[in-house]
Amino acid sequence: MNQTLIAAFLRQRAGSPARLVLALAFFVFPLLFLSFARGVGLAPLKTAAAFALFLGAGLIGQDVSSGTLQLLFARPVTRSEYALSRWLGAALGASCLAMVQIAIGVALLALHDEAPAARDLALFAGEQILSAFGTTSVLLLFSTLLPGVGDFLALFATGFVGQALQPAGALLKAPWLTRAGEEVGRFAGAGLELARLFAGGPVSWFEVVSYVSTVTLCLALGIAILNRRELSYATE
Repeated sequence: MNQTLIAAFLRQRAGSPARLVLALAFFVFPLLFLSFARGVGLAPLKTAAAFALFLGAGLIGQDVSSGTLQLLFARPVTRSEYALSRWLGAALGASCLAMVQIAIGVALLALHDEAPAARDLALFAGEQILSAFGTTSVLLLFSTLLPGVGDFLALFATGFVGQALQPAGALLKAPWLTRAGEEVGRFAGAGLELARLFAGGPVSWFEVVSYVSTVTLCLALGIAILNRRELSYATE
């Protein structure tokens, strides 16, 4: 990982007014809801995936479209180092926003005498961190294939297809189609429901392996595609 690349990425994202407005809206509105609602718990604070989308959209595609990538690789920076640093920067940024939001949310719940148990809080926070890292890994893969913010649109379309296939499978009485929809949806929304995973029964290792394999595969394919991409260094 390259700390300079990670810091530069976060500064770049912080300098985008549109991203800041979207991130601020998803940061503030759930907290406002908690200020007035009762008995909702931490559910409104499931925003890590949204933060990852706002920070990660155009993770690599925007640099390709703007020509920044050609200038960057003229320096002693490997493509794998660049890709992993961008992924880590987006995931850490989204995770930090989610953790700060959760901390404020817990304080608001405590004012209503509804503070969650330490175990529930830890599991919820872990879910949000895993969601941030999972979402950004899928974005990284799509971003090596599509220019600009096409990765965001591709992720949205993939999630939509996954949601559409499940009722279609039930309607057509095709279990394979329903299962395909579940797998596509699991890929688009890469994450782990830790509260359900550690609810007291046997641990579903399938879900754990599925999450880990999704993140690993997306990173590996993203790096492989980026390594094979031909970049023109000629000036027009």
